Parts: sequence; C-alpha cells; structure tokens
Amino acid sequence: CSGSSPSPRPSPPGRGRTGRTFNSLVGWERNNFDRVVHFSYGLLFAMGITLIINWRYQRDFAREWVESLRVKRKAA
Repeated sequence: CSGSSPSPRPSPPGRGRTGRTFNSLVGWERNNFDRVVHFSYGLLFAMGITLIINWRYQRDFAREWVESLRVKRKAA
C-alpha cells in the first residue's frame, strides 16, 4: 500500500457530475426504443393523414406549400 488514494473512476456515458442521468433526475422512465417507436408512429400517422387529405381534395398540399416558399423573381 503506497498510501495514495485511488484515482476516481470516470462516470459512465450520459451521466454528469452528479452520477445520475437526466432521465433519472426528472423522473422519466422512457428508454430510447420507446421514443423511436412513438416518433415513428406519429410520422406514419401524419403521412397517412396527408395522403387522405391529398386524395380527398385531389391536391398536393405539400407541393403547393413548397412552391409558395420559393422566391419569386421580378420580371425585368
């Protein structure tokens, strides 16, 4: 025994100086898989709603929206 204290171990990834993750500090229990599944479900739901609206009104609202964002050039 050399009398020196052991070097401190680095904290695991995702844990700051407190040694706890952000999720445990706020009390969240969701993991990343759960987040991906919920995001994917929402994305698929939004795509389905968009398809139904486009089919119902026979218009492509996404294309119309993109066209409205384009900068219009003034005729010289």
